[in-house]
Amino acid sequence: MSSLLFFLLLIILKSYFIHGLTLYFVTFSYSQTDSYLDGIINDFNKYSKSIGDDIYIHKILLCAANTTSFVNDYASTVEDMLRKDSAKYDFYMINTIYTERFGKYITDLKPYVSEETIKNYSNGVTSKIGYYKGKLVALPMYVDVGILYSNKNYLDKYNEKVPTTWDELIETAERIKDKEKKIGNFEIEGYLPNMPEEESSICSAIEFLYSFRDSPESDMPLYTSDNALRAFKKLIEIKKRICNEENFLMPDSSFFVTMFQNKTIFSRFFNIPLEDSFYLSKLPGEKEGLSASCVGGRTLIVDNKISEERKKAVGKAIDFFLSKDIQIKYAIQSGKHSGCDDIYYDKKLCEAINCEVFRNMQYVTRPTSLLSNYDLYSLKFRTIFRNFLKGSITAEEALKQIDYIASIYSIKYSSGLGYSIIGLTIALIVIIMGTYFIIINENFKFFINVMNKSYWIFTLLGLCVLLSYNFFVLDKITPFKCNAKLVCLLLGSSLFLYPVLIIELANFPSSNKYSESVKKNGLLYYICFVFIDVIFCGLILLLSPYKVKKEMINEGMNYNICVVNNNMHYIYLTIIILLKIILGFSVVLLTFIEWNRVSIFRDIRTITSSFYIDILLIGLLVIIRIINIKNLYFYVLMRVFIITMSILANYVTIIWIRMYSEFRGKNNEERNLIKQSKSIESESKSSSSFSSNEKKTIKQKIISYHYSTGSSIDGGSRISGTSVLSKTITSNVV
Repeated sequence: MSSLLFFLLLIILKSYFIHGLTLYFVTFSYSQTDSYLDGIINDFNKYSKSIGDDIYIHKILLCAANTTSFVNDYASTVEDMLRKDSAKYDFYMINTIYTERFGKYITDLKPYVSEETIKNYSNGVTSKIGYYKGKLVALPMYVDVGILYSNKNYLDKYNEKVPTTWDELIETAERIKDKEKKIGNFEIEGYLPNMPEEESSICSAIEFLYSFRDSPESDMPLYTSDNALRAFKKLIEIKKRICNEENFLMPDSSFFVTMFQNKTIFSRFFNIPLEDSFYLSKLPGEKEGLSASCVGGRTLIVDNKISEERKKAVGKAIDFFLSKDIQIKYAIQSGKHSGCDDIYYDKKLCEAINCEVFRNMQYVTRPTSLLSNYDLYSLKFRTIFRNFLKGSITAEEALKQIDYIASIYSIKYSSGLGYSIIGLTIALIVIIMGTYFIIINENFKFFINVMNKSYWIFTLLGLCVLLSYNFFVLDKITPFKCNAKLVCLLLGSSLFLYPVLIIELANFPSSNKYSESVKKNGLLYYICFVFIDVIFCGLILLLSPYKVKKEMINEGMNYNICVVNNNMHYIYLTIIILLKIILGFSVVLLTFIEWNRVSIFRDIRTITSSFYIDILLIGLLVIIRIINIKNLYFYVLMRVFIITMSILANYVTIIWIRMYSEFRGKNNEERNLIKQSKSIESESKSSSSFSSNEKKTIKQKIISYHYSTGSSIDGGSRISGTSVLSKTITSNVV
């Protein structure tokens, strides 16, 4: 007998306290008790037990009573839970605005819910609030939708119909107000738009804007469009004609009091069962057939870190919550609007509520994906919108400022400024490459005395590659454009500097095997150097070290900038930049060493002038980076200016100033240098008896080379400072 009693006790304990699998469901409510949540969870627990699944849902309720700063903190609390390495809770009920924010932490629901659920919810409102990067990660537990409440008392009294356009609403409200004033009713308002300081105002504003699109199939009008401007101006017209400012901005706490005191003709609010006193209908549009309804409500999401077994169990719970029978039950009992459009053709439901209102609704969602922090976007939007409604700023100014909040701007290729930059860049490229025909002209042989035709092609091509940088700063910035800009700078500078390096190595004052090798195989060395650079540049495009980051500007135009991806990429780019610095330093050092070489006298001074110009412009770029002026046009145009001026200055220096110097014809400066060189050489001879046996330091050698005009310091044959010998050298280089 005692064994039987013990067995029965175990059965009772299992029935009431022990469950096969307990799912932890995090929910929230504005009060400590929520009959809707309690009811639907209890229904599932009973259902699961009846079919033998033995899955039990345990509710964790967060509400204003147990969560500080409830509205803002709930999202942060959930995000903290989802970020943790291990999952303490299985699934969550969240506001529809947070799908994008939580998307990376939650599960694709398609493998875990039934095909019937997917079919019932794949279209309609779910398509707007349930997807993250193409994956179905959230399904609507219920949705709140914006609708129009028309006061039955006034419409029936004056035989007016429910308006379907905003103009009809204004005219109807004016007629009723005028008639009511004649009988002493001066407190009546024509329209309460539900535009307080709270979050609901952004819904009302976006609905109103969406109702001004061109057709039911059209997308949300841009804030910069004529549609948006018409919408905002119509809002001001409504405020002036049928509603005073104070009630237009009425807070939610006073909203229902005004409605139930019979002080308003028309009102906009989310769906609540008020059919006894108001006609419920879709919100009007600019023209017949247009409407809008901002989506609120709650969605279900699943933590991606829970086990497959628990995900499947949560999938069963979601299937139950979203089944047609349960959705119909709570649409009748609790007035919860379903995300399943099909139930609004159910006879039982349509006997209880006005189903026509909820059929074929023209949904619009808040712009939750524009910023990573939607709450910040909402706050900025509401501040601007309130200033507009108060008359502090115009409709044009308000729309411009709202567009600034999240839009990413760029200088378009098709803009006037874009055309100017492209046109200037192409024109300069044509001019620079066209200069080659001047260089090879018989009248300008001096250009190829030191650098032959091949080197000049590479030099001019290098300038053009550098100039191509301008093409990648326009329009939408992408990682490819970021990497391409760096390739232009690195490859262009190499094409430009390598001929200079090779010429200077070939003309080194002291005879040595390296300079002799460069004289004989200069072009081969050049090709090898460039090939190495091409490999580096190919790796840049392959590794894609840059990513795009949004530069958010307060009350200004946001734009994209290029930033390095990670530390490994930083190291790679640092190595490349160091190699370029070494290249530049080598050219500078050789320029100093060969400063007085008569054979390349003018060329050395041309190179030096180019370096001075580049150093000044690089310094300017560094200053700009330090100042960090955050303005799109300044950011783009200063880079275009610096690159263009650098290329133009180098081009003018190596071609036209070089030409001007040549046509001055054996100028006095060069003749004086030759005289000085003879004096230096004679001094060198007179002192050779004292120094020939002394070993020179590197510094002494560099100084000695610097004052050499063409003689071999180490005892080679004397080199005359004439152009003829220069030709002989360059013929051997190539």
